[in-house]
Amino acid sequence: MPNVFTARDLKAALKLPFCYICGDTLNWEESTRDHVPPKGCFAQQDRMHNPVVLPTHSACNNSFKVADESLGQFLSLLHGKKPKPGASGVRFTTSAIPGRAVNKNVNLYGAIERWVRAFHAALYQQPMPDSTKFAIELPIEVLSADRDGDPEFIDSGRPDQRTLCEKTIENNRSAGAIDRLVGWNGKLQYECVWVPTPLHSYCVFWIDLYGWRRLAKVQQISSRECVGFYSLFPSEQPPGATVQTTLITDDNPARFLF
Repeated sequence: MPNVFTARDLKAALKLPFCYICGDTLNWEESTRDHVPPKGCFAQQDRMHNPVVLPTHSACNNSFKVADESLGQFLSLLHGKKPKPGASGVRFTTSAIPGRAVNKNVNLYGAIERWVRAFHAALYQQPMPDSTKFAIELPIEVLSADRDGDPEFIDSGRPDQRTLCEKTIENNRSAGAIDRLVGWNGKLQYECVWVPTPLHSYCVFWIDLYGWRRLAKVQQISSRECVGFYSLFPSEQPPGATVQTTLITDDNPARFLF
């Protein structure tokens, strides 16, 4: 089972020969180091203890600079830091549902997709294909727009998909068979397991950051985990990756997730 949680493990990730964002081989003269998630998301006392840092092209990293600043302002709320006066990164808006507030201007979907690309690279020592498709269930509700560009609506997630992902992670975690990455003084935790099918191999994942499921309380909704999956072709599944357990219990019957 691949695991990354010691200082030695994380140093190995820093020496990867490719950019985790685009997957291309690195020219060290054009490379830099990227903190994942952004360093601004963490409390000062947590930043020096096993940070997750990966190599990337300077151009790839710089393209997310503004987004990372907004993300850091938003997620720093988790450890009690208040945005500076005039900061534009944190913006909640009242929803159509009385008493509800939803995040408006932080692209959590895009951020989590990029983080998972980094975790995949660190765990399996290989880049994720650029064409990889994701399905992500957030710990909070966000404003989104439909495919036709209609006005924004509240994206509450997909309950059935969320439940299946949670059950898959819970089942493998109980069996002690799961791939895991831990960093930033233990405040970031990532777990995943692979579900092979004849046409695709699905990596089901779970992410926790400072217990961010409690952010749902701000929106007066029940707590929810951040889970999801991404799919690769069977031939692209990393060697040694942990596969979905066949452990059967009364409330977790053996089944394919997808």
